[in-house]
Amino acid sequence: MQTLQKISSEYVDPRSYAEVGKVSKMPDNFPRLWSTVEQICQILRIDAEDSPAGDAYRFQHIKSRTGARVYSAGDRCDALFIVYAGFLKTSWVDKYGNEKILDFPMKGDVVGFDGIESKQFKNTLVALSDIELIVVPMDFFHASSSHAYGFRRRILELMSNALIAGQKVEYMMGTLPAEARVAKFLLSISQKFRAMGFSDKSFHLRMTREDIGSYLGLTLETVSRTLSGFSRCGFIRVDQKFIEIMDVDGLKLLRRLPALKR
Repeated sequence: MQTLQKISSEYVDPRSYAEVGKVSKMPDNFPRLWSTVEQICQILRIDAEDSPAGDAYRFQHIKSRTGARVYSAGDRCDALFIVYAGFLKTSWVDKYGNEKILDFPMKGDVVGFDGIESKQFKNTLVALSDIELIVVPMDFFHASSSHAYGFRRRILELMSNALIAGQKVEYMMGTLPAEARVAKFLLSISQKFRAMGFSDKSFHLRMTREDIGSYLGLTLETVSRTLSGFSRCGFIRVDQKFIEIMDVDGLKLLRRLPALKR
């Protein structure tokens, strides 16, 4: 499965994720592009008592550049991926070729749930920036040894969170006006940046206006017009993809405000 291009000797070309992400017993002087179980537990915020400190297992990292396709619908699923660095988007394409953006994974998120049931990915995962992913083979989650227990429990929690997030997006698309949808989107991105330890008031949107529109069920023109309206009202400052939130409370209460003047 040729999905990540080999850009330099530092970038991995995974002919098979089952091999590249294979859980391996490695010596203490393992290569830089591997993570320990303990490190992954920290990334996923797994409770300390479930974290097997000193475990000798290592999980390999893979890297690629902006625009790379990590996997496509129909590709074999033999691993999940933890986002170690970078930004991505997941999308689903119907039989007519219409694309629907489903999510924008960031650091600490786990992707690949869509391939578990059929062992084939249903969606497509694309890098919105240079990315680094940790490969966790499906075989690891099926292991009976204690080191996989915390992972399985955390994966169930993350799958539950993903389901709830998807339901919230469906609610927004079905009930909220365009301005409220975009406001809630900006606030959710802000919260994700804060969770990663970055500023929650000033950040770059890695996705396009068209991607945002697909995610929220809006047109490109509506998203652009709404962001411009936010800027005129003093809620945010916009400079292309750079966003600075000036009035958090205003965005939270936006649905109760009069319609924005065009």
